[in-house]
Amino acid sequence: MLAPLVYLNDRYVALADAKVPITDRGLLFGDSVYEVIPVYAGKPFRLQHHLDRLNRSLAAISIPPQKSHDEWLEVISRLTDQLPQKNQSLYLQITRGDYGDRKHAIPHDIKCTIIAFTSESKTPENRYENGVSVVTMPDIRWHRCDIKTTALLGNVLMQSEAIEHEAEEAILLRDGKAKEGTASNLFIVKNNI
Repeated sequence: MLAPLVYLNDRYVALADAKVPITDRGLLFGDSVYEVIPVYAGKPFRLQHHLDRLNRSLAAISIPPQKSHDEWLEVISRLTDQLPQKNQSLYLQITRGDYGDRKHAIPHDIKCTIIAFTSESKTPENRYENGVSVVTMPDIRWHRCDIKTTALLGNVLMQSEAIEHEAEEAILLRDGKAKEGTASNLFIVKNNI
C-alpha cells in the first residue's frame, strides 16, 4: 500500500496529483539518483548511511546536496507517520530538474526535482525460513554502479530473465565476484560469519 501523500518539490501532495514535466531530465535521460530506505517500526534503517550515499551519488553527477540531515528527517517523519506501526520502504529521488529542452549537455542554474514517498513493506515470513530461488548472471550494467542512478534498465531486463528461469532474483557477477542482486542487496553467511 502506497501512502496517500507524496513529497514533491517542497510540497506534500496527493499521490494522484504528484506530477513532473515531461522535459524533466530524470524522465528523459535517467539524470537522477535515488535511495530506498527500509523503515522498521517507524525508524529509518541506517538513515545517515543512506543519506551519505545519496549525497555521494549527487556529487558524482555534479549536483549539490539538496537537503540537510535535519531537513530530510522532517520530510521522512511526515511521510512515514502516514503508515504508523508498519514496516515501510521509503523512496527518495532527486533529478537534475526540468530544463524545458532535450539537450544532453548538463544545464546550469536549474532547480532539481525532489520526490519522496513511502509504501508498506511486506516480506512474506516464509522467505526468512525458506529463502528465495536465484540465478546468477553476468553484470551487464554500466561501470558506475556506485552511483545510484535511476537508469535501471539493465536491472529490469536481468530480473525479467531470472523470472523466466523460475527464479525470483538474479545475483550479478562481475570480474569473478558477486556484486548484488538486480533489486536487492547481497549478504552471505559463511562459517557463521
